[in-house]
Amino acid sequence: MAAKNFSTRIQLLIKRDMTELTPVVIWAHERPLLEAIHDAGNVLDVDASKLDEGYKPKIGANMLPHNKVQDTIFRPSETLGLGFIFAGDPASEYQRLIDVYGMHPEVKMPWVENVFGRFQEGRFERLLPKPVLKDLPDSQLRTLVAAFGYPGDVQKDATLEEKRAQAAQVRDLRVMPNEGLLKLCADIGVEL
Repeated sequence: MAAKNFSTRIQLLIKRDMTELTPVVIWAHERPLLEAIHDAGNVLDVDASKLDEGYKPKIGANMLPHNKVQDTIFRPSETLGLGFIFAGDPASEYQRLIDVYGMHPEVKMPWVENVFGRFQEGRFERLLPKPVLKDLPDSQLRTLVAAFGYPGDVQKDATLEEKRAQAAQVRDLRVMPNEGLLKLCADIGVEL
């Protein structure tokens, strides 16, 4: 069976003129739209590995004079969701792209229709195969698990043991391997 080409989150630079570069984070299937709107030579790739250069998970205590405790600082590439796989509804995505990119100024049709054709033709839908949970990267699985309410909020008047148990679940989730994440998704009912 051939591997499916999923649309993933990517970062690009849009060259607007000699001095202006605009960074954008989009789904990979949006790239042809940007190339049609801004000309293919003005849509530049960004090396995602360079986003994390200089990353430090903790700030030195001397930089926090009043509060020595800090939240975890996530990698910039994780914060942007780069590498996440598109798992939405193609019809809704087609409409979103119409809303975002608007009408072609000369052809009197939406940019999406000009680039991909009418939705009813099915070309756009074939660009977006439906993934299953095992196809998703670990960081996206963690985001889905959190969106489904795991590990849950601790009430203000919770006991110290309840607060510690919740903190342990959060720590375990951050380092949980793929197999554990898939099992947790099944246990709490995560669906795409």
